[in-house]
Amino acid sequence: MIEFSKFIPPLDYPLEVIQSLRERLFDLPTSLKQADKTTLALGSASLICLLIWLNSGKRRNLPPGPKGWPILGVLPDFGKSLADGTQLEYLASLNDQHGRIMSFKAGVQTFIWITDGKVITELFKKEQFALRPVNTLPVLKKLNGGTQKGIIFSNGQMNTEMRRFALLALRDFGVGKTGLDEIVQTEATDLTRYFEQEAMKNGGIVSNIKPKCQSATANVIHSILFGFRKDYDDPGWASILNALLMFFEINPLGFPENFLPILKYLPPFFSGGKMRKFFEYEDEVRGYVSSQIDEHRSTYYDGEIRDFLDLYIKYEREHREYYTTESIFTTIMDLFRAGTDTTATSLGWAIMYLAKNPDIQKQLNTEIQEIVGDQVFDRKNKDKLVKTRAFINEVHRYVSVAGFTPPHTVSEDTEVSGYTFPKDSLIFGNIFAIHHDKEYWGDPQNFRVDRWIGAKGELLQHGDHFLPFSNGKRACPGKQIAGIELIIFLVEMIQNFTFEVPQGFTDMEDQQKPGLIRSPKNFHVKITRRT
Repeated sequence: MIEFSKFIPPLDYPLEVIQSLRERLFDLPTSLKQADKTTLALGSASLICLLIWLNSGKRRNLPPGPKGWPILGVLPDFGKSLADGTQLEYLASLNDQHGRIMSFKAGVQTFIWITDGKVITELFKKEQFALRPVNTLPVLKKLNGGTQKGIIFSNGQMNTEMRRFALLALRDFGVGKTGLDEIVQTEATDLTRYFEQEAMKNGGIVSNIKPKCQSATANVIHSILFGFRKDYDDPGWASILNALLMFFEINPLGFPENFLPILKYLPPFFSGGKMRKFFEYEDEVRGYVSSQIDEHRSTYYDGEIRDFLDLYIKYEREHREYYTTESIFTTIMDLFRAGTDTTATSLGWAIMYLAKNPDIQKQLNTEIQEIVGDQVFDRKNKDKLVKTRAFINEVHRYVSVAGFTPPHTVSEDTEVSGYTFPKDSLIFGNIFAIHHDKEYWGDPQNFRVDRWIGAKGELLQHGDHFLPFSNGKRACPGKQIAGIELIIFLVEMIQNFTFEVPQGFTDMEDQQKPGLIRSPKNFHVKITRRT
């Protein structure tokens, strides 16, 4: 009989920890206890092999971090935080103990967290740190088919080409020009009208702010990509928007299979419902995007470029390298998803903080009346709206919608600041921690717009301490669109409305919903037309 203990190095953990771990691992649901002997044998053998592998080849010189459990690492606590939306608080507690460059094991994955903006800027501008872990996390592999496609989760020349094309095409279709301003202004006017109608129905009280904002921001990116806008009351469009909303309310990083891939073969552990829902929402959006691509192909005419998608089809028909059917689809999906949700989320938070800070709201209205008056926003006045832009920056800082960057990785063991970043490790910039660094900001827990305004009334920048769109080679390509959207939407709404915390409601919370990004929980706000 083989004694497996001979192959497993001694584990330096107290007896009560081992006992607790045993109970957590093997107190399985009845369904597994009733499974056939073959399933149990295979599962047990796999767990033993995993234990041997994890403990026989420990990497040295990792950044400091918590020790964690055998096999699981910090997965029980980290996984719980991902599930209930408290991951940033969990990471903050670890940063306090282990410093600005920290690591931990969670199952088979090695995580490295960086909370130093200068280090992030330095690393992420280097080619070796511009890689995405396309095949490291099972959920990303499934989402992207395990291949190099699109903008967000591609590497090498494919990523370079897709980013270059996206930036060029977005510029040609309005980014940085008044054409984009007109698209956004149309949606801002419609959103203002919609808020007024909702307020009239309910005595001035409006809720579900983010979904309403999402209708507007989705139409902006839809107009750029597909050349036309959708009606807010279109039931088919409402279904697509709901699918996007629900997609972002699930955090796929928290699926157990990402940390222990073997779990996908054991039904009691399988993410099941959440993962199934996640991909159902994804498939609904994919179906809509596919229909738009098919429609554009059938009506495409050489020499007449109507929108972003037509330009891509032109490149594809010219047989340019990397412009394939799969890459066009994934690039459109990347832009459509990101362009819809993150700006709507920021706008929802902005409305909350306008209501919670009436003095700031009054200052912004005074500035807008003095510079813009009752006219629509004009790009030439943007630099003069210092307080309005300072407010937007403070929303970005205080909320940190992204929380942390999408994962980076390295293709070989790499030395950084005296530590070793292992090959295939998951490297994240903790944006929230940078934006809430007490050493730099002093009182990051306070929402304070004046931290952005200098002694001469100029807008301060704060450099590497302010990274709402990340930095380096993988920085968000939609930064310019998001920037102009927020200022136009806010100018339009502050011109027309006063936002207040309604009596009898206490649901304006700073805590996020569980999900992929930091989205506000549903809240009620009183909206009154300015006279």
